[in-house]
Amino acid sequence: MHQPLKSLSLVTATLLLSLVSPLQVAGTTSETSIAQAQTQTNENRKDEANRLFQQGMQQFRRGQYPQARETYQTVLEFRRQLNDKAAIAQTLNNLGQVYNGLLEQEKALDVLKQALQIRQEIKDRFGEGETLDNLGGVYLGLRQDEKALETLQQALRIRREVKDRAGEGVTLSRIGFTYFWLKQQPKGLEFLQQALAIHQEVGDKFQEGFTLFRIGGVYANMKDYARALEWHEKALAVNREVGNRALEGRSLQQIAGVYFDQKQYDRALKLYQQSLPIIREVGIRSQEVSILQAMGDSYFNQKQYEQAIDFYQQVLPLAREVKDKSREAYVLAGIGNVHFIQKNYGRALEVYQQALAIQRQPLNDRPAQLNLLTQIMRTYYLSASNASKQQDYYRAINLANQAITLAPEALNLAGELKDSVAAKELMGVQTQVYFFIGLTYESLGELEKAQEFAQQVLTIARQSEDLPAENQALSLLFGLSTRLGDVLKMIELSQQQLEVARKLKDSRLEASALNALAAAYVGFGDFPKAIDLSQQALKKAEEIDIQNLPEIFQELALQIKPNSWNQLSEIYTLIGEYDKALDIAQQRLTLVRTLKKPALEAQALIALGNVYTNSQKFQKAIESTQQALAIARQIQSPELEAEALKKISTGYAVLGNYQQALESAQQILAIAEKIKNIELKLTALDIQGQIYAAQGNYQKTLDLFEQSLTIAQQDKRPLRQWSQLVQLGGFYNSFGDYQKSIEYFQQALSTAQKMQSPQFEGISLFVLAFTYFGKGEPQKTLEFATQGL
Repeated sequence: MHQPLKSLSLVTATLLLSLVSPLQVAGTTSETSIAQAQTQTNENRKDEANRLFQQGMQQFRRGQYPQARETYQTVLEFRRQLNDKAAIAQTLNNLGQVYNGLLEQEKALDVLKQALQIRQEIKDRFGEGETLDNLGGVYLGLRQDEKALETLQQALRIRREVKDRAGEGVTLSRIGFTYFWLKQQPKGLEFLQQALAIHQEVGDKFQEGFTLFRIGGVYANMKDYARALEWHEKALAVNREVGNRALEGRSLQQIAGVYFDQKQYDRALKLYQQSLPIIREVGIRSQEVSILQAMGDSYFNQKQYEQAIDFYQQVLPLAREVKDKSREAYVLAGIGNVHFIQKNYGRALEVYQQALAIQRQPLNDRPAQLNLLTQIMRTYYLSASNASKQQDYYRAINLANQAITLAPEALNLAGELKDSVAAKELMGVQTQVYFFIGLTYESLGELEKAQEFAQQVLTIARQSEDLPAENQALSLLFGLSTRLGDVLKMIELSQQQLEVARKLKDSRLEASALNALAAAYVGFGDFPKAIDLSQQALKKAEEIDIQNLPEIFQELALQIKPNSWNQLSEIYTLIGEYDKALDIAQQRLTLVRTLKKPALEAQALIALGNVYTNSQKFQKAIESTQQALAIARQIQSPELEAEALKKISTGYAVLGNYQQALESAQQILAIAEKIKNIELKLTALDIQGQIYAAQGNYQKTLDLFEQSLTIAQQDKRPLRQWSQLVQLGGFYNSFGDYQKSIEYFQQALSTAQKMQSPQFEGISLFVLAFTYFGKGEPQKTLEFATQGL
């Protein structure tokens, strides 16, 4: 049978009485009884607080930080009710330790400052030393290293003053670790060894685990991996012995980090996988973030990108939860890098931009901003290259321009940081982007715009004293000037190329520049000068040490001598010295056969065929080119095959063998379809149109020319459209259909104006003038001819 209400405590009975009967008769309960009850209640609270305090200490020592936090908060509430200042300060101190263990330093700082104030008020020197030590640890966690050292030195003086030997060991350990962060590793190790000796002297295995952990960290930072592993293994053993789960998990994490630094990623991953559940168990969210990130990095470095992204994605919400903006930005950049490597440039740009926004605000990490801006520029450049490969040229230009807009900010950052290496790298990216835009405009036929960007490359290359980039820019400008027919500019540019090559002491580039200069003098009509320069190029080619060149340049170097022979052969052909031209073409063929390079042999045979064609030996031209065709098919080179077929088709057409000429042209069309080469397709249709015209089948010619125009319009390259419009205008002009001719030439003029190309606009105006002249309209003829001038 239950004894009614016998087990109720006095405090419960008192509370019940006060609730039931607020207006008691004065004599019912004596003042003495109430005082006794209150005293008993306070004693109970004190006992419970002390019991919970001991429980909190055990939880802390086992690394059960979230549980310890809850326990100490309950203790703090009891002790505040008891108004026990010393006990309140001790609880606040221990709560600060827990927050520090959870890496919640701001919270730790708040409660430790409260503890310090109370301990100083009540003149608790022993406790003051302890709290100053913990405050020093918090400042160290906040990377306020100088303030940490100053605070810890105060703690050390007090601990020695009160002869707190165990506490002295704790503080010496923290001072040692602070010197490590101040990059004074030898001094740091000295203090840590002193601390270790004291821990062992007083039998403090718990603190010994921390100090062993710190010594391992110092050696890891010094890249003394053998010692780092030795000390971390000792730390792991001690922390397991004392049951400190938090430091056990972190020791495993640090050992994994040592293996990571040695690129032993599989071993690192195994240890991270052991560490992760322990860190989750003890509730250190920031370390969980760190481990997941390291696992992502391990997979990334092993090129296991899907696993890397999986771990990085796990990090993001946790990093945001613990408000670790630095880690969030790092992981976003990591995700961007995976997408970059996988050529998913759009997604890469998206996450890089998110990372950059964080690095700007709130972090204001200038070096990280510089790295991200450089990577974003590279990503835009490669994204533009992809668009160009898909023949989406204007999108390609737009993307490349996005990269250019970032360059000023990035260069300013590099200057601010005095990072000359980054500045040079950025200027290299800039030149790549400008060069790409120049090439894209060239392929679109917008040659003046191409020149503008090539000139930008030249300017940047000269500013950064980048001679290879300068040579590249001059080469592009030379090609553009050739297409624009600006012979004087060609001579000027090739002379500058020659100067750059000589500064670089590069025989390959010098020989190429001499060939370019020779070509310029051919355009100028100075054939003796062109011959002399081609012979100089041949002589310089002999000096090229091909075997010692990087592999990427070896093939180019092998072509220089054959190209010089080819140029000489073409010059002699132009001046009508066919025997010399033929002799040199044969020498070229002999040379390339000794090199055992089938592609070069096929090119030489095609060139030999050209000499035969120009000397009216059409059958020999066909025979030579058919040999080239056989080689091209053998080595499976569709481009060379198409080139040979063009020459064969032309040769048969000249001989009046139109059927074979058409068959060859149709084979070119099949190759163009197979390799999806629109330019080659238009060429094949043009050749067929010319063959039908030679046969008098003008309707078929017209059909083919109109088909070409449709293809050019679908391709959306203005230059191709312009060429087909001019061709159709010329076709109608040749038959006296001036109205139709004018319609097509007007469209050609409009296209040239959209291209902003004075050269093609001028040609369009002149063909219009010519057509109006044929039509017998002198006023219109004069008007268009004047505009053309």
